[in-house]
Amino acid sequence: AQYKMMQKLHNQLIHEATHDPLTGLPNRKEFEKTLAQALESANREQTHHVLMLLDLEQIKAINSVCGRAAGEELLKKISALLKRQLPDLATAAHMGNGEFAILLEKCTPKEALTTAEALRDLLRNDRFVWEEKRFPYSFTIGLVAIIPKITQTTQINALFRFAEEACSIARKKGRNRIQLYRPEEAASEGGEEV
Repeated sequence: AQYKMMQKLHNQLIHEATHDPLTGLPNRKEFEKTLAQALESANREQTHHVLMLLDLEQIKAINSVCGRAAGEELLKKISALLKRQLPDLATAAHMGNGEFAILLEKCTPKEALTTAEALRDLLRNDRFVWEEKRFPYSFTIGLVAIIPKITQTTQINALFRFAEEACSIARKKGRNRIQLYRPEEAASEGGEEV
């Protein structure tokens, strides 16, 4: 009985160290470990993965107008939507503020765009309700292909930078946009907009 209790406590401590307490999703450090494994497997197994960054744009405004509890409720709601909507071979993480990172394993850029479009439709039609008031929110989604030939030179920080750049390009084009950025196309326009 004592062993089971110690094992349960051990598992709980591991979970707390690797997950965001607000959303229950993996935290940044844990997600970066998963992403590092994906970079290795892309090269070793010649598989494709995609890093998706979802950036909520009104989180600061909701926090300032309604209070921090409202912003936290929105983040929990988005986390629950991600858990329901994403495919089995996907890992979502709360990176802080209104930013979520998603690793789509064994996924081509075309498949990732389909997943991102479904997620966009779900979020675009959603409304956040707080104290009987409806608050629309907008977001951008940046996608980065993780392909075998780029893994040797591309580090995790670079992948996040590319994903953030894709979000920035999408934001300039309007709300609720999706932008695909491929590192091997860095010299070109920066990818494909949807």
